[in-house]
Amino acid sequence: MGYEASDDLANVARAEWKDYLARFQPIETALMNQTTYDNPALFDQSIGQAQSAVNTGMNTSQQTQNQLLQRYGESQNGDYKTANDRLNNLNRQAGLVDAANRITQTLIDRNQQIATGAAPTTPVPISSGGGT
Repeated sequence: MGYEASDDLANVARAEWKDYLARFQPIETALMNQTTYDNPALFDQSIGQAQSAVNTGMNTSQQTQNQLLQRYGESQNGDYKTANDRLNNLNRQAGLVDAANRITQTLIDRNQQIATGAAPTTPVPISSGGGT
């Protein structure tokens, strides 16, 4: 038995596999780490961050509203305070649910983009939406 063309083909296939492992496997691993397939805790982390941002925004809004009333020497009392607190709580809960829904959809979309090769190769921060 001697040297055959199949040996050359096997050597080319081994070289291509080594090249793939060295060049592309790290990129593939990094992209998969950005998905919820390899990182299921990403849902909870991202939703927690978005809900924290919503709570911070709502707290700031309430502080601003209270400061504005104090500036004019006014205060909320009785039914007005109860109604305003209820409205603020409804708005907060709606914001929390909206943020969670947007983050969930963003993560699902990104999983699909990575799986189909449509995603960028650099990490993209997850946005809770609300912008343009």
